[in-house]
Amino acid sequence: MLNKIKIPIWLIVITLISSALVSTFIAQQAIKHYSFSAWLHGEIAPASESFNQTSIRQLTAPYELFKQFSTLVTISDDISADKYDQWVKYQIAHKAELLTASLAVYSTDNARLQHLYSVGTATKYQQDQYQSELLSAIRKSQNTSEIISKRLSSDTLLLAKTVKLANGQWFFLSEVDLNLIKLPLIEAHPQSKLNFSMQLTDKQQTQLLNWEFGKLHTIKNQINQRVENEFFVLEITAEPRATFAPKWHAAEISQFIASVIIGTLLVSLLLTLLWYQNRKSQQITQNLTQQTQVLTEQLTAAKESIKRNSRFAIINDMAPIAAAEITPAVSQAIKAVSSLEERTINLKNKLTDGKVTKSLVGSYLDNATQLTRASSSQLLIAAEATYTLEQFASDLKQDTLREINLQLHTAAISGIYKKSHQHKKIKFIESIPGDLDLTAYSGSLTHVVCIILNNSIEHGFNGKPDGIVMIEAFKNKDKQSVQMRIEDNGAGMDESVLASIFATESTDSHSGLNLAKQLVDDKLMGKMEVSSKLGRFTRVNLTLPMDVNKGLAKEQTKA
Repeated sequence: MLNKIKIPIWLIVITLISSALVSTFIAQQAIKHYSFSAWLHGEIAPASESFNQTSIRQLTAPYELFKQFSTLVTISDDISADKYDQWVKYQIAHKAELLTASLAVYSTDNARLQHLYSVGTATKYQQDQYQSELLSAIRKSQNTSEIISKRLSSDTLLLAKTVKLANGQWFFLSEVDLNLIKLPLIEAHPQSKLNFSMQLTDKQQTQLLNWEFGKLHTIKNQINQRVENEFFVLEITAEPRATFAPKWHAAEISQFIASVIIGTLLVSLLLTLLWYQNRKSQQITQNLTQQTQVLTEQLTAAKESIKRNSRFAIINDMAPIAAAEITPAVSQAIKAVSSLEERTINLKNKLTDGKVTKSLVGSYLDNATQLTRASSSQLLIAAEATYTLEQFASDLKQDTLREINLQLHTAAISGIYKKSHQHKKIKFIESIPGDLDLTAYSGSLTHVVCIILNNSIEHGFNGKPDGIVMIEAFKNKDKQSVQMRIEDNGAGMDESVLASIFATESTDSHSGLNLAKQLVDDKLMGKMEVSSKLGRFTRVNLTLPMDVNKGLAKEQTKA
């Protein structure tokens, strides 16, 4: 028979499958629509509590508690805080809707606000930052005898009421956590595709909440419920996922076919979701990699900036010291030259008058010799100070790799610190062989030594009028490295401070040691160790290669 019909069989099969699918879908939507209506209104027998009843019970509970509490306070002459606490605990224990309580009462007699009792989150309104909210609620509640409501945030509702009686005037406050109400409503939501919204307004037509569970699409399939009581007006609108009204019921076979098709769609959707998730994970991984690279570059730049600023700070500290030495020396030289000029003019005048004697010329020559020597000596001091400052500034700015005599280099640095801290009477003991030369980055080595000496003087001898700093160095047995030790007998550090120095990028008073260790590790290719005893000493041991290039090659070989 099918052969006589000039319609392709595949088209008939598709039509049948489509009809079965559509009829099954319509039947399922009709059942869903009835189920949702029954769930909302409680029409199924034996009837369980409807969602309307659940919503009203949960929303009314904080209002009822607030009303009962205000009644209790106003009818009682004198109840202690313990009695109020017992009453609140009893209410929470015997009412399933109440998971917590937030109540407060104030006396407002004679325009004075006096806190009488509070429990829960309502206690915070005694704090200054909440006074404006409290006073606003008081002013608003004085215009009505009803309970006023105010939405503070998406999660918090404020209830307030003023009660005026012959024996006094009270203001009541309650803070309601809307999440504690929303949670049981979510649990009462059926495990199916249902969209619904809840709108709550108070008696003054102020909207208190507007919750949406899913998105409402069409008015045609919506189920509405409006409930009004003494506290609020509640409107619930529910909508099953249906786009047309049911007209007929499908056979059981249609449900089977529909189930197969729906199962296929679900598997396809699952595979699509897995593919999407994998692609999303790759994108996230790529973004994290890029962000990590950017952060690493920023961190490296920040570290270099810290090192640069620290070097400039050392130069700034050295400049006044050098200036303090250069200025007097130049001044003394100028005085000597001025005196010589004056004696020369005097001699010239006597030559003109013919009053020059042999003894006068001899005295002039002796004085000229002394003044020339004094001027040369002072100018030499100024030149040495200028050269030292320029050398240190050049080292710290350019950080060149060159051969360094450790004795002379360290003596020049310690000499500056001796002059800058003469008032502390710090004694420097130096024991470094004169032939101890090493090839290193001069700026980094200067930077490290300055940080260690500055840490000893500024922190080790903080509050102490005197102290000893010992600096010694020697070649290790391998003849390939130098051992340098800088130790002071200052305040020292306890174990917790010592452990925290290199644990993180510390910002405490000893953070310079962290920077010094970075320079030793990264630039000088050496090792730095710090040991200390509180109240006794701090010792810094540096192990530096004789040639930083060989140290770098050794590290690369290990890697």
